Amino acid sequence: MTRFDAHDLLPLILPIYESHFLQLTTLVDTITPYSILFFVFIIWMLIELVFYMYISFIVAPSLDSQLGDSTPLFKHPKDIMKVVYRYYKILGDTYPFQEFISKFFLLANYKEIYSQNYDSVLAFSLFMKPLNALTSEEYDTIDKLRDMASENFNIKWKNGYNSQVKHIKFNLEPVSYIHRPLALYGILKFSEFCTNSKNLRLNGFTFHKLSKGISSISSHLLTLLLIHLLRNIILDTRK
Repeated sequence: MTRFDAHDLLPLILPIYESHFLQLTTLVDTITPYSILFFVFIIWMLIELVFYMYISFIVAPSLDSQLGDSTPLFKHPKDIMKVVYRYYKILGDTYPFQEFISKFFLLANYKEIYSQNYDSVLAFSLFMKPLNALTSEEYDTIDKLRDMASENFNIKWKNGYNSQVKHIKFNLEPVSYIHRPLALYGILKFSEFCTNSKNLRLNGFTFHKLSKGISSISSHLLTLLLIHLLRNIILDTRK
C-alpha cells in the first residue's frame, strides 16, 4: 500500500496559494486613499439609512404614547380638585380662582370659558385624556367638579364649547419629528458629555434615572466637599 506524505502534496497546493496571493497583492495595489474614503462613505450611508429606518418606524410612532399609570398622590382624582377648591376659597379675592383658571387657558377671560372648555382642562389635568375619551364614570366626576366650582366661586358657566379658547394640554399635543443625521446626534452627545462632565459630575453632581426614563440631577454633599477640598489643596500647593 502506497503511503502519502504531506510533502508530496506541496507541488499541487503551492500554485493555488500562489495564485490567490497574487490576486490579493493586485487588489492591495489598486487601493488608494480615495477608494478608502469612498468605502467609508458607503458604510456610513448604510448606517445612516438603518438609523433613519429605526427612528421612522420604531421611535417616531411611540413619541405620542403616554407614560404608564403611576401611583396617584390622592386616592381619587376628585380629591385633588377638592383640595384646590378649598385653598382658593380661603384665598378669596387675594388670588381669585377665576384668575387661576384663566392661566390654564392662556390668560383668556374666564367669562369666555364655557362649560365644556372647563371640562376639557379637567380631563387633561386629572385623567390625561381628551374630553371625548373619558369613560362615563370619569365624565361624571368632571361634571360634579364643574358644579362644585360653580357653587364655591359663583361662576356661571355658559353651555357648550368656545372654540376660540384653547387650554394647555402638554402631553396631549401631537409631537412632530424632523429627522437629523446620526452624525449630528453624535456631535451633540459628545458635547453634552463634555459639558456634563466638566460642569456637573466634576462638581459632585450625579444623574438619576427613573424606571420610566425620566432623569434628574442631584448632588452628593460628601462628594462635593471632597472635590472642593482636593481643589483647595492643589491650589495651595501651587502658591
